[in-house]
Amino acid sequence: MGFERNTKPLIEADNICKDYVSGAGVVSALRGVSLAIGCGEFVAIMGPSGSGKSTLMNIFGLLDRPSKGRLIYAGRDVSDLDINARAAIRNAQIGFIFQSYNLLPRLTALENVELPLVYAGVRRPERMKRAREMLDAVGLADRQAHWPNQLSGGEQQRVSIARSMIANPALVLADEPTGALDSKTGEAVIRLLADLVASGVSVVVVTHDETVAAKADRIVRMADGAVLPHRPEIARESATRDSTPR
Repeated sequence: MGFERNTKPLIEADNICKDYVSGAGVVSALRGVSLAIGCGEFVAIMGPSGSGKSTLMNIFGLLDRPSKGRLIYAGRDVSDLDINARAAIRNAQIGFIFQSYNLLPRLTALENVELPLVYAGVRRPERMKRAREMLDAVGLADRQAHWPNQLSGGEQQRVSIARSMIANPALVLADEPTGALDSKTGEAVIRLLADLVASGVSVVVVTHDETVAAKADRIVRMADGAVLPHRPEIARESATRDSTPR
């Protein structure tokens, strides 16, 4: 089970900095980012390449840790947890969706979806049952025995979404989930993400697509490793676009 949903933020970034050492010296990827993501909130993070959004996503997903500052996850400071403790939270509580799908080519759709439960030590009959349920939920009940190369891009992304959902995560992180898809298929993927939010899951999407971002509850814009000040006129424009009859 995921963390209990409540009114408190699920994630709080408190003055997070992230520095990398390169041949040219120290590169500051994040510069004092403070940001809270609510339980059951749909947030889009936008910004040009090099703005720090993917670095922030990696820190939110406990794939990386800040150089300075704190990351609070479900009320717990997880900034300095060791690799095993971070992996335990990540495997049980966080789902990932990637632009490139990241499906294993030698596993069927069903086997790809059940993989997080393999790592969690869930017995095979239960894994198979839940994987079938997840594939059915994303409209792929008839594709469970297919290999990734037998699936369209949209179908592969739906498999990826099913995989992200199977452990009942509190948080789903999606990195350009519609970037490789046509507009119609992309809209279907965003509807699936909105369904996750409606069920109480927090969803954070990194995207360059304003149409995708307009579906979120909130847009966070980044540049040069920092979160830009909120611009109410952009929020109003997004809300207007979202409410325009289609």
